[in-house]
Amino acid sequence: MALSTADEFRIGELVVRYADAVTRADAVQWAGTWAAESTWHLRTSTVTGRGAIVARWLELLPSSIIQLVTKGWAEETADGARGSWNILEILRRPGADRDCLQVVTYTDRYVREGDRWLFAERRLTVHYSQETPAGTFTGWEPIGRDA
Repeated sequence: MALSTADEFRIGELVVRYADAVTRADAVQWAGTWAAESTWHLRTSTVTGRGAIVARWLELLPSSIIQLVTKGWAEETADGARGSWNILEILRRPGADRDCLQVVTYTDRYVREGDRWLFAERRLTVHYSQETPAGTFTGWEPIGRDA
């Protein structure tokens, strides 16, 4: 089924708002991308409900991170929409002296609330993860919680 151009744009905008909130460690904006009854599948656990998802995200949030959305797609389903997005992450965990480069895919289900699309479900798959010495990215300063 085909989404309207406007709905495709709104879903892409949702994904970008999510990545922006991650990069800026903005819990309010990040929470606003999730439906109240949603599910987040991580590598080793699953969290259900917006409040529990946000609480878990705050526990996992690295010292610094940048998420770059590279490509994705979305299509209509009988109960909303589904899609998949590839994301490049560069992060530094608390207390670490190394950065981590990851290539991940989020496989999503979306629900419409009014004229907005929200995540009903996100499933994280990590395809590549490599530590690198901190400071490799000359002239780049990651934005963290304290910025």
